[in-house]
Amino acid sequence: MAFIRSVLALVFLGLLVFNPLTLGVVGGIVAGQSFQNKGRDAVRAQVYPTSCATYKEATKWERWTTYGHWQMGWCEEYLDRM
Repeated sequence: MAFIRSVLALVFLGLLVFNPLTLGVVGGIVAGQSFQNKGRDAVRAQVYPTSCATYKEATKWERWTTYGHWQMGWCEEYLDRM
């Protein structure tokens, strides 16, 4: 009896995971995140000269402990361009 229940559970799980509706939702979430990441990176590439100026002047301690600088961690990638 336990074997039959485990087989039915695996079949149900397989139907749930490989359901086109489920795959569509997961694919949409992944595509949306990719689209947002590309837009975010494009904006950061345009605004880094003004946005990262205070981050560049801050000490390592300020970068680690100040919330405003902590959020600007993405500026690390652009410090060599400034």
